[in-house]
Amino acid sequence: MSRKNGASFSYVPPLGFRWLTPCYDLVTRLLVRDTTLKTSLLDEVSPQPGEKLLDLGCGTGTFILLLKRRAPHTHVEGIDLDERALTIARRKIAEANLDITLHHGSITHPQTVAALGHGTFDGVVSSLVFHHLKKTEKLAAMREILRLLKPGGRFILADWGPMDRWLERVVFYPVRLLDGFETTADNVTGRLPLMLEETGFVDVEKRRTHMTLFGPFTYYCAWHPKNERSRSEDKSKR
Repeated sequence: MSRKNGASFSYVPPLGFRWLTPCYDLVTRLLVRDTTLKTSLLDEVSPQPGEKLLDLGCGTGTFILLLKRRAPHTHVEGIDLDERALTIARRKIAEANLDITLHHGSITHPQTVAALGHGTFDGVVSSLVFHHLKKTEKLAAMREILRLLKPGGRFILADWGPMDRWLERVVFYPVRLLDGFETTADNVTGRLPLMLEETGFVDVEKRRTHMTLFGPFTYYCAWHPKNERSRSEDKSKR
């Protein structure tokens, strides 16, 4: 497992405080229907044998392990800024005896991006990461993800979705207090698809939404703009 350092933008631990990171798996399992959300995320990624996939913000490794088990003949890598979370992920991977590569660093840091490789991934997936980022950071991350994808590759973005009803905004308020009003604003107003298009992705679509105690959790799919045939073939597999 390789580790590349470098954080080029602000970083917030998964639960807001570093000392809470060991509790992350338990909290998400109890409060946000984590099993249901991750099962749906696996279905959206729809991993195929021989593909190379990246889990952006892999955290404690729960999803990346599910991904590798679902498709053992895929090459799976993960990246995260939280060294504590990655320590937990490494332990899980070692216990499961699975071949998964982890990177410590930022998706927008040149050293880390060079280690990952431009145009090398069939798919990138990110769950509960983008609501931690400011608008400029979201756009920068999206641009780098596009560069990491092969022509016709897909990006699955799963995060808090648009809050159209007043009750949704009320129940989401604790998340905004914890993670920041500026960073969550684009989620609440439903701007993530527009930002994906702005950075060069095509065929951006909202795939599904699950309701949680804290509001709607939404899955988006976006595609690298090149090679129409490859993208159509990938869609037919889903």
